[in-house]
Amino acid sequence: TWVLQTEPLAESAQFSLTDPAFTTRANGEPILVYARGANLVVTDFVSFATKHNADLAPLLAIPITTNTAYKAPRFSQDGATLWYATNTGAGAFDTVQEAQRDANSDQWLIARQLPAPINDGESRRWFQMCDAEHGVMVRGEVPADLMTVRNDGGVFTAAVIAELDLPESQTAPTLLPDCLRMYFSRRVGAPAQGDIMYTWRDSVDSGWATPVPVPGLSHPNLA
Repeated sequence: TWVLQTEPLAESAQFSLTDPAFTTRANGEPILVYARGANLVVTDFVSFATKHNADLAPLLAIPITTNTAYKAPRFSQDGATLWYATNTGAGAFDTVQEAQRDANSDQWLIARQLPAPINDGESRRWFQMCDAEHGVMVRGEVPADLMTVRNDGGVFTAAVIAELDLPESQTAPTLLPDCLRMYFSRRVGAPAQGDIMYTWRDSVDSGWATPVPVPGLSHPNLA
């Protein structure tokens, strides 16, 4: 059973803090990455837990401009690859970018925008590959759909996950390393209400089971 600690971070009074993701530093130490306003930032767990934010540093070695937002970070299992979404301003849609970690630092350097159908003129976020071939992402805004992703030697295909195509929006998926288990957020009713959901499958070629709410982490104003 999960226990929810509801005490807010000190900086949450100044910024919108969303999209947490976990990975490790180049030396193997665990770190937390999340979106703070329009930027992605990285911090260690001690700084985060004690609300000492002086050690927060920009994550991406690219210019942060006033008309670009960076969000929805997800990492490869080894932490060497970062996928994130960008939005370049009024009326623009989110596109998935792929960056590689600099071997000598904790920065992930801009690499490329992923090709179609990952990016094809409609918003894409929370792209993540659990291995070289299998992944997931979110398509659209409201409602948003979970999509399965396949990579066949650099050629991507994507399709809506039919068994998870629910009336509510599904967002923020996280695939576990075995590619067989997944958590995601299900929006219900008002934008600030939702559930943390869990689903699983028997193999990478089989369908996903009916998702269930995670006990203790699913109630209004949470997901």
